[in-house]
Amino acid sequence: MAVSCHAQKIKRHELAVGWYGGCFFDNKETPCKFQAFGHFPTITYNYVLSKKTSIGALYGMQQFGYYEKGYDWLNNKNRTLIRSIRRFSINVGYDVSTKPVVLRVRSGVMYNNGVKLKHLYSYDHGPWLEVYQDGIKYNDLGVTFGLSIQHQIVWRFFGEVSGDYLQMFSGVDKQQLLLSYRIGFKF
Repeated sequence: MAVSCHAQKIKRHELAVGWYGGCFFDNKETPCKFQAFGHFPTITYNYVLSKKTSIGALYGMQQFGYYEKGYDWLNNKNRTLIRSIRRFSINVGYDVSTKPVVLRVRSGVMYNNGVKLKHLYSYDHGPWLEVYQDGIKYNDLGVTFGLSIQHQIVWRFFGEVSGDYLQMFSGVDKQQLLLSYRIGFKF
């Protein structure tokens, strides 16, 4: 009589939460920004198919504000004030493992549902200021290419630094660079 159990060497599931930064290539009016820690983090899930390949999904909402406390409402025209983007992505990854870190190259598709609030112009009426703004809503699909470096923290917990380039097929903010740091768990 014998009892056997399957010991899984490769942890197939990776669940991680992280905070994103966004660089948008729109004539340098908006610098790279990271979302505040008070906002809901982005959730990623990867399923490892083999030692080298994985498939993954991402869901999150990022919000970036570009005006400061002393914003000049009279002299700044056609400026982006806020971006709020809800993202969903499906990707395929290829891993290159070197002992202390795992390097993962990814490509996939991403769906963005967002709002971009722009300050168009302002009129000074003496005692009060009249401000005109425009909110541009969009639902766009694009392709993404990314690179992440995963390092072990302790036991099954890991940290991951990631950079993704996003090219939208149409609409607003066609080119984006998404930077993130995530903390995850393998099981």
